[in-house]
Amino acid sequence: MYAGTRLAGVRMVHADRDGDAVQVQDYDGSAATVATGEDAYEYGARDLCQEVERVHQEHITLGSPKAGDFGLTVTAHGQQVWLHHPEQVVEPALSGPQAAR
Repeated sequence: MYAGTRLAGVRMVHADRDGDAVQVQDYDGSAATVATGEDAYEYGARDLCQEVERVHQEHITLGSPKAGDFGLTVTAHGQQVWLHHPEQVVEPALSGPQAAR
């Protein structure tokens, strides 16, 4: 939940049942495969491996919140994902091509 919100514009697929491997791809064609204890593979202009690692460390720093710790507020102006309470909004990270837009 956390990574999906922080890594806006990135599609994530868990490549195994244990969640130890993940494949990520952005809309501009950059992609990466990251597996616990294995080499990471990536291609394209965006450093998705670094972004996934940074967001993973943020998640650990936050105490590894579970899906039930998140909420969603939807209004006529948009939607916001939050952690623990509506005032703690989880914003997308600005990196890769999004940072320049």
